[in-house]
Amino acid sequence: MVNIVLIVGLLTTALFVRGWEKIGGLFSPRRNRRVTKPASPPAAAPPPRNRRRNVREVRLARDIKSRIAELRDEFLKARVARDRAEAQMEVIRQRMIEIAGQLEEDLS
Repeated sequence: MVNIVLIVGLLTTALFVRGWEKIGGLFSPRRNRRVTKPASPPAAAPPPRNRRRNVREVRLARDIKSRIAELRDEFLKARVARDRAEAQMEVIRQRMIEIAGQLEEDLS
């Protein structure tokens, strides 16, 4: 029982102090701050260094770009082939439906 009262008391005290700080009470850091000269605006970032890329980096970048282009071409070819196959499958499906319809007419 004493433990519960102690915990509740500590929590209440912590919340009170925290709330008091938020409204600028006892523990406000502004109270102890001295007035100094206004802060200067942040300095602009330095311009990026124009470092020369070495030959190995240039070759590697060129190889990567060419490999990406090759993969893109393969992908486009595969997509065209897939579309063509889907169109052929649709033609075959329609033909099968026609044949099934003829068989039903012949059987009836």
